[in-house]
Amino acid sequence: MVGAVAAEIRAAWVGARVERVTQPSAHDLCLQLRRPGRTAHLRISAHPVLCRVLVAADRPPPAGAPPPPFCQLLRRHLEGGRLTACVHPGLERVLELAIEGRDDLGNPRELRLVAEVTGRLANMVLVGPDGRVLDALRRVPPEINRVRELLPGVPYVPPPRPAGRVDPVLSLAAEGAEALAARLDAAWAGSPGREAPAELLQATVFGLTRPLADAVAAWAGGAPDSPAPPPLPPGTSPLAAALVGLAAAAAGGHARPCVGRDGRGRPAALPWPLPGWSTHPSASPSAALAGAYGRLEAEDREAALRQELATALRAAQDRAGRRAGKQRQEREGALEADRWREEGQTLLAYGHLVPRGAASVRLPSVSNPDVQLDIALDPAASAAANAQRLLRRYRKGRRAEEEVTARLRSAEEELRYLAEAGLALDQAESAEELAALRRELEDQGLWGPRAGRSGREGPPRSGGRDHPPASPSAAGRHRRGAAGRRP
Repeated sequence: MVGAVAAEIRAAWVGARVERVTQPSAHDLCLQLRRPGRTAHLRISAHPVLCRVLVAADRPPPAGAPPPPFCQLLRRHLEGGRLTACVHPGLERVLELAIEGRDDLGNPRELRLVAEVTGRLANMVLVGPDGRVLDALRRVPPEINRVRELLPGVPYVPPPRPAGRVDPVLSLAAEGAEALAARLDAAWAGSPGREAPAELLQATVFGLTRPLADAVAAWAGGAPDSPAPPPLPPGTSPLAAALVGLAAAAAGGHARPCVGRDGRGRPAALPWPLPGWSTHPSASPSAALAGAYGRLEAEDREAALRQELATALRAAQDRAGRRAGKQRQEREGALEADRWREEGQTLLAYGHLVPRGAASVRLPSVSNPDVQLDIALDPAASAAANAQRLLRRYRKGRRAEEEVTARLRSAEEELRYLAEAGLALDQAESAEELAALRRELEDQGLWGPRAGRSGREGPPRSGGRDHPPASPSAAGRHRRGAAGRRP
């Protein structure tokens, strides 16, 4: 796909002027290209998972201000220059853009912007006319990689290649189709016969992922839609012929771009329809990449939102659970108020039996004379004053019990609400349902920077009418179910 995009750029945008350089995010760069009557946006992403290069017609998202240092460097050196070449070295996941501009004295010079879309180690490097690094998106000091530093002033070294593997595109250009096929068959002649064709390909050929190796093996076995090889001598193995056909199609830019899904169901941009894949054709390699990676980014955003919602719900459940436990303990203490009322009434009824200055007294309960009550007293107060003290304590305890019971009911109601919200999260099937649930949690004060900081002691707030559910989904049902219980 990198080679297909390189061919697309060479066919339509070599000679274009670099009007603007922006960096929409920490991983992404955009070069606005302009030709008479046409504008395009060359997007390069060094994301460790979603790295790619493509040509887009639409503008990228607004960039932050001020631009990062690497973007400022590119603006200084590349804006106003012209794209003179686009090089893709064989089957390497690297694309080099040659841009002709002028130095500080106005003298013409050519710089190279190298996009290394190599997965976890993806990077972008600006290389000067002398082959030395001007700067990199991610600098690599010797402490990280002593073999391949990427620092200003250091000679640029391409990503290392595994020794002993054939790059079929480079070999085709250097040797020709017949020599490449013969070289491949000679290399495979000494391999054990039990080795599967796809494993043999990956062990000897550079740049083949396992799905592409499986496709070449299937084409060699007669699967349809294989890239046609150039004329080869009789006796060439079907596997070598299929690989030479792939190399010739890649070198000539004869892609048939499409979008398919891999074994995990994830979208993938493909240069050709692969055997066994369900694919949909695309208008161009860039369109295939935009479609596949757009879906990947949407799926990743949905997965991240789902995880954030689950984390927020767990935190809210923990807070509500702790609050409910505290209120239960306080209610148990408040339940002693009935004993204080009985002791106070007993003292009023039998105060004449209380010795003056006593610290405690045993008296029969006024509600059940068969029960003896041990009542602690204030020796300095009379029996009536001790009775009034106990009755005041009773009335205060009753008020506290009512408040604690209300707070406990609120905490338990919030726990039920959160359990329903968790069920809604499990049942949500789309980004719209997840967004509706997030808005509901925002309305309830359970999402966002203030979640868990308000200290509110109440049930989930009624509301959310400004954000109706997108569909009668679990998110909508949890909203209506929770709202029906609220006071």
